[in-house]
Amino acid sequence: MARQVAYNAVMRLLGTLLTVTLLHIAIVALVFAIVFMQLFAEPTSVKETMAESGAYQVLVDDVSQQLGEQATDAFGGDGATAYELAQQTLDANLVQEQFETAIDAVYEWLKGEVDEPRFTIDFSSARSDFIDGIASELEEELATLPTCTSFDQAQPGANPQDLTCIPPGVTTEELVESYEQELLASDDFLPEAELSSEELFADTDYDFTDSNAPKVFQLLSNLLWPSIAAVVLFSLLLVGLAKTKNRGWR
Repeated sequence: MARQVAYNAVMRLLGTLLTVTLLHIAIVALVFAIVFMQLFAEPTSVKETMAESGAYQVLVDDVSQQLGEQATDAFGGDGATAYELAQQTLDANLVQEQFETAIDAVYEWLKGEVDEPRFTIDFSSARSDFIDGIASELEEELATLPTCTSFDQAQPGANPQDLTCIPPGVTTEELVESYEQELLASDDFLPEAELSSEELFADTDYDFTDSNAPKVFQLLSNLLWPSIAAVVLFSLLLVGLAKTKNRGWR
């Protein structure tokens, strides 16, 4: 009889320890599931975090600086003016819109709706607006120049940004139009204003179709209710073991 009592006590202790351990694991899983659901389960929360962080404006400032330097190196002119124009045309809202398209595509892949993320980041309209702005600035500058009085002054083939006078027989509008078309056709100036996901990931070895990321994401997305059920189950089991202890094993 004493041996049976001792055996029952040991088994009850082991059961309690196991149940407490499993309950702790279930609680941790539940907390993790809640945090995951709040922060990562849907693209909306990621978009809000990105927008509130100011990351898009930082990106605009950085890209605008590069555009100003690139425009100056490629075609001359005032880098500060190009920087201001870039900030006017490449605003944070446009950048946010393009990147949110990419975020949506990644979530479609994580949810198993597509085999790989497919999206296009398109800044071609911003490129055109930027070049229009540079052309307008040039037109204002050329409008203040006198007409050249000699062939040497005319500077044939010179960059319109470097002209000190308007060559005879050529209008300001023609110079600006030619310069704008040169910018639009140039491969040295923002050649990749439109970039697809295929081009973006072309140099990587990552295989989206063979990735476990969607499986892990979907597992975590479905973790909440099983975690709640496990917490309830192990809590009830722990209460049952406590009552058994109070009554004694029959």
